[in-house]
Amino acid sequence: MTRVSGITSVLILTASLLVVVFSPAGSASPAGRNRGQGESVSQLPGNNFRKTTTRHFLIYSDADAAWTRARAAILERTALQVERAGKRLGIKYVPPDERLVCILFEHYDDYLRYAVQEDGVSSVWVAGYYASRANHIVFYNDEDSPAAREADDVLSDADRQAAEYRQKQLEAARKGRTEEADFYSDHYRNLQSQLKEERLRLREVINKTSLAKTVHEATHLLAFNTGLQSRNHDYPFWITEGLATNFETDAAGSAFGPEYDYQPRRERFRELLQNGELLPLRYFVSLSDVPDDSAEMADVMYHQAYALVMYLYRYQRSNLSAFLNDALDPPGGKMSPAEQIKYFEDHFGPAEKVEKRWLRYETKNI
Repeated sequence: MTRVSGITSVLILTASLLVVVFSPAGSASPAGRNRGQGESVSQLPGNNFRKTTTRHFLIYSDADAAWTRARAAILERTALQVERAGKRLGIKYVPPDERLVCILFEHYDDYLRYAVQEDGVSSVWVAGYYASRANHIVFYNDEDSPAAREADDVLSDADRQAAEYRQKQLEAARKGRTEEADFYSDHYRNLQSQLKEERLRLREVINKTSLAKTVHEATHLLAFNTGLQSRNHDYPFWITEGLATNFETDAAGSAFGPEYDYQPRRERFRELLQNGELLPLRYFVSLSDVPDDSAEMADVMYHQAYALVMYLYRYQRSNLSAFLNDALDPPGGKMSPAEQIKYFEDHFGPAEKVEKRWLRYETKNI
């Protein structure tokens, strides 16, 4: 039973590893238009996908109807919060010409097969993604995630152990061995109680994971279709993922965005800061993606991007606004690491000075 108490941390790790996937520079459609409604759904496997239409989104899902409706509500809630934050950044909101496409899978294996075959996404740690070429988001029901499956296996092992305790209790009672029967009865009741508690915790973590992922991927889709970001421009990792992680929440009914901390991200960032695991800012802002497709590096980069964007939004908002607005102007295309650094420093100042101010602030507020 030592493994049962560890299942929640497994799922939290899954929740932290969300990614946006970009097409090659120059291959995307003009920002503000979803060119891919037909293309996005032409290769969906099977005949079980149902279409759900909301104000901003066109959702194709083979998942449970109630779960899909809940995702639809979260997507619309995210649209409201992204528009609100964009206005506070001074970014002109451009409504998309068409509803934005979301593809939802009930099962992880079907999701992964589609991701590999249709969008070229092969990283097993990717829990959901935005594909700019097709201009859609894709993710799956976290109840069928690898981490949830592992947790279910742990709980099933514990169920079998509980059944053994129960059987031994009954056998001892039939033979009149009262002390032995009481021993197994206590073990059975304690294990059953723990299993009930862990299943409730598992459900809570799955729900929070699914909520955060839905908001994260919706933010990408909205940002690249409503004027916050342009699909013609090659953005550094920190700004694209920093924006998406800043909208993650575990309470979609309340306001969320860069004005509100999301504790799982905040707590993990503080661990990385205290352990000296953050990347040098000059190097970090030069990166367009995760080096070597490393899950460990992704863990650092997502949380570092979260904290950096929140800091800039709160304390250098006009600079952040200029950074985003200027990126909307042509020419677009791919930028070299050196060009990414220069673009950052042109808007925020020398990377080393920004880093010093930022980390001094973060250290003070641990």
